Amino acid sequence: MPNTVSKVVSTLEKPLSSAEAPGSIYGFELVNEDPNGMLLFKIGRTERPVPVRQDEWIKKNCFGMDQVWVEDPVHVACCHRVVHKRLDEMGFERFTGYCSQCKHRHREIFIIPNRQSWDEVVKPLIEEIEAEVIKRA
Repeated sequence: MPNTVSKVVSTLEKPLSSAEAPGSIYGFELVNEDPNGMLLFKIGRTERPVPVRQDEWIKKNCFGMDQVWVEDPVHVACCHRVVHKRLDEMGFERFTGYCSQCKHRHREIFIIPNRQSWDEVVKPLIEEIEAEVIKRA
């Protein structure tokens, strides 16, 4: 995975955009009918209140939601990009199927082994990345 590691490092080394703003990184656990029992998490970002984003997702009628988790980093766009790259690096697969409702591929959906993974993996990852971004800012 050296290519992904270099993407993480290069993203962290770039100066922060002047458009960088506080916001939220959210995880929506999506209702999944998969017989293998895999859990799907949409890991996205928003600078608006998370319930507004949640309502938009519900109106799309793509996947239902079982649970929502939220973290609020100061540099949300940079943290969001790096979180996705680090999850790729850590071997979390992305769901690459087409949505049966809207016929699109949702690129922010990861296959996560269990619900505890948000607290055990994703949340500490966001905190670690935010600390690194602040240190480099």
